[in-house]
Amino acid sequence: MEEYIFVKDTHHKLKTNEIIEKTETKLENVVVRIRKLDKNEKSTLHTDPNDRTALYFDKDFEIEKYNFDIVFDENDDNQTIFNKIGGQFIINNVCNGFKETIITYGQTGSGKTYTLFGSNKEYGIIYYFVHYLYKLCNSKNKNKKKAIYLSIYEILGDTLIDLISNLNEKNIEFYTEEYYLKTIRYSYKVVNIQNYDIAKKIIDSACLLRNVEATSQNMRSSRSHAIIQFFVNISDCTLHNGIETIKDYYGVLTLVDLVGCEREEFNTNKNEHRNDKTSSKFLNSSLTSLNKMLRKMQMGNLDESDKRQSVLCKVLFNYIQKTCGVCLIFCFNPKISQKSVGKIITNFYELFMQNFVYYICYKLRYMNCTCK
Repeated sequence: MEEYIFVKDTHHKLKTNEIIEKTETKLENVVVRIRKLDKNEKSTLHTDPNDRTALYFDKDFEIEKYNFDIVFDENDDNQTIFNKIGGQFIINNVCNGFKETIITYGQTGSGKTYTLFGSNKEYGIIYYFVHYLYKLCNSKNKNKKKAIYLSIYEILGDTLIDLISNLNEKNIEFYTEEYYLKTIRYSYKVVNIQNYDIAKKIIDSACLLRNVEATSQNMRSSRSHAIIQFFVNISDCTLHNGIETIKDYYGVLTLVDLVGCEREEFNTNKNEHRNDKTSSKFLNSSLTSLNKMLRKMQMGNLDESDKRQSVLCKVLFNYIQKTCGVCLIFCFNPKISQKSVGKIITNFYELFMQNFVYYICYKLRYMNCTCK
């Protein structure tokens, strides 16, 4: 039996409803979620109830073992995932001026969009992040004033599309930001959001505008990268010897739903009117560029040339730096018919777990406010 083991430190557990001023604990960096199967489907992936870091893969007559920070099985709901990855700590960091990034990653039909956005029956983790963000920002603190701004857009091929439209609510303020991508200017709205209900309504509407197509694994598969960002502007007022000083800074929560990857010959949507920018070849290319950038981030040698590799790399470049917190949620569809699942696990493990150095991010984040 071939065994892969990642040795990790013991993490402090998250306490429900606990709000702290400064996070000193290392958060969960790379976690795995196994999609729930139908009754008649046989799983190739298994967990250990006594070891929530272990993932077992049935490979012919062998069983391979992989270890991650946390492995979520089919019985874990989205609220559990939010709590276990340290969702409240992450929001606390954002409200203290740090950048936190959550990325859902995996093959088509593995449950990435479900994890992030949920369904009619269950909220996705984004709504738990938003709920706690407003809860924390609305807590009484006369010395700190916070304003929350939201942007949502998708990356479709080499274009950026704003997913916030039809702002019918009264008194909603927004401004426009721009990206120049291959000499073309793309603009998107950044909206000042006053409460949770308005934020949820805008997120729900944006989900309906996202590009979807039928694939071999999913009748409604997201065929674009979706990026949701909350910018928290903080005005910190201090009084010393009768002199009032106001310090302005901001934190950013970035949530990314990456498009799933699959082989082109297995894609069911082969009509002549199909958008080339949603082809597996095109989408896999952007994921490969992101993988390379994440790998360089781990090794500590990111440079400006990396964000020129793809549109996705350009928009995420500033949010996966060493001073940022990064959490990858890798989703698996464990159906036995997916022969490639073993290769996917191995590639992912080698890319993100061996020589994993995300702990550097967390050491730097808590050193000094100059890293904000």
